[in-house]
Parts: sequence; C-alpha cells; structure tokens
Amino acid sequence: DATVFSPVGGPPFVSDLERGRRYGTLADLHNIIRVAHMAPAIHFSGGCMLEGSLTAEQRANRVWKKMLADYQDPGLEPERDEAMLEFMARRRAQLTDAIEDE
Repeated sequence: DATVFSPVGGPPFVSDLERGRRYGTLADLHNIIRVAHMAPAIHFSGGCMLEGSLTAEQRANRVWKKMLADYQDPGLEPERDEAMLEFMARRRAQLTDAIEDE
C-alpha cells in the first residue's frame, strides 16, 4: 500500500492572486504542469485539459437542447386538453382587456 500524490487533471477553473478565479486556459495548464514537474512531493502528472473544451455554459446549453429534442409529449385526455385550451383563451382575453384598460 502506497500513497501517490498527483495534481488534478483538467479542472475547468483556476485561481491566482492577480486575477482571481476564472476559466482555465492552455497557458494555465502549462503552468500547472511546470509546477508539478518541479515539486518533489508530486509523483505523477497526468490528465489534461483540452484546448477548446466546452465551458460550463456550453455544456449546459447542449444538455437542455438534447432534453428538448428527446422530449416526448405524454398527451392529455381530449376533455382535459379542451378545458385547458378554453382556460388559456379566457386568461389571454382577460389579460388583453387589462392591458387595454391601462
């Protein structure tokens, strides 16, 4: 049994005293690799952050678009569907009247 110390490979964020927390860049990855190679306590340096990898916002955008594309309408019973459409028409008319009254 042994303990191996290694830097984390591919974190999406980095932090320093000058610029604070921000998205990591390829230059940041190079700096982390340099520090890992110079530190005698680190036994292994692996993993990588790919240049051009997706940001958290891009990944989230991709996820919701896939969820929307995969959505299957569960359908409503015809009576319930008709009742909902009538309700929406009444509310739309009420809101339109309220806006016109202003």
